Amino acid sequence: MPLTPESAQKLKSNETLHRVRIEHDKVDQHTEIEELTLDCSHLDDVWLRHATIKKSELTHSTLKHVNLRNSTLVEVDFTGTRFIECNLAYATFDRCKLWYVSFDRCKINYDSILKTLPGMTNLRFQVLRSLRQNAASEGDDVRAKSLLLLELKAQRYEFWNRFSHSAAYYEQRYNGWKRWVEFFRWSCHACENIFWGYGLSIRTLALNVVIVILALASITWYFEVTFAVALDNGTLRPLSFPESLYFTIIAMTTVGFGDIAPASDGARGLGTLMALVGITIWGFFVAAVYRRLAR
Repeated sequence: MPLTPESAQKLKSNETLHRVRIEHDKVDQHTEIEELTLDCSHLDDVWLRHATIKKSELTHSTLKHVNLRNSTLVEVDFTGTRFIECNLAYATFDRCKLWYVSFDRCKINYDSILKTLPGMTNLRFQVLRSLRQNAASEGDDVRAKSLLLLELKAQRYEFWNRFSHSAAYYEQRYNGWKRWVEFFRWSCHACENIFWGYGLSIRTLALNVVIVILALASITWYFEVTFAVALDNGTLRPLSFPESLYFTIIAMTTVGFGDIAPASDGARGLGTLMALVGITIWGFFVAAVYRRLAR
């Protein structure tokens, strides 16, 4: 069914528009619009700069090259609307409904939009992903990184809700074993966040590597497993804590000087574990550095 051509002057208070097309037009600056309903429509190259739109519905529509710079949007329902190459710089979003909204190569007032995100984690995750992709398309890497962290946080909360929430939405979609799958996904997500900040924080990864080294060295020292120490003419004995720390670092970096060698099953088991952990950590470091360079 084709869209009906209309004038931008139809964008006024208490107007109901369905399946209309408005192109290459504008409304007067500082126009105030209240209780407008615009559904399944297409706006292309429409000037709404400095407009104030309140308690309206602009749903399931496409807004392309629409200029909403410095506009004020209060309690506007944008459900299912696509913004394509729109100017939303300095636009204020106040208690707007942003369900299933997408942004593509738009100039956006991110701080304002982030204050009116959907409360439900699945909807919040979708909007944050769109905002992050928009920031990346605009070349704003710093903003894209901060939005990615918010997106991953929303996704983690969504996994937890799928496992624990009793709402009908989750009960119908995630019951029985499916809930435990979501719990496993949440656990992996949480571990990624804690251990290396999803690969976005080398500082977090380095801190956790230090903790792992100290933990393995402490285990080696506390349980007094037997090693052959070359400096003591190959004497078989437990290691002091400094020696345990030294051996842990050497084993995790897979250097193996041979001056301290495992001489019992427990020591060999710990040495093997340290080598495996070290290789894994080096893999995380390479991935984290690659992600940073790739951005």
